[in-house]
Amino acid sequence: MAVNKNSSQFRQVALPTLSLMGVLTLIGLYLYFFMDEAVHWPSFFSMMGFYSLIFLTGAYAATLRQTEDTEGFLLAGRQLPLWLAVFTMSATWIGGGYINGT
Repeated sequence: MAVNKNSSQFRQVALPTLSLMGVLTLIGLYLYFFMDEAVHWPSFFSMMGFYSLIFLTGAYAATLRQTEDTEGFLLAGRQLPLWLAVFTMSATWIGGGYINGT
């Protein structure tokens, strides 16, 4: 039974990640063949790998979710350490100021 659960979890994580890589590859090929844009392929593949790794990490973390309650998910079960909450709030403020130009 555990093998079947792991296989299902692998599909939930791997298929969206592979789909993302496919879409990024199609975008690169479109730019190269139809837009006459110079594509630096080593950089493109590095970027593609980085985004896929970040996406894969997020997809895997989403499968570890223990609660289906939306409020518990948004509030992190009210168990977020103070230091992490401070860094998160600071990053939000700095990011908002950067985007708004203030």
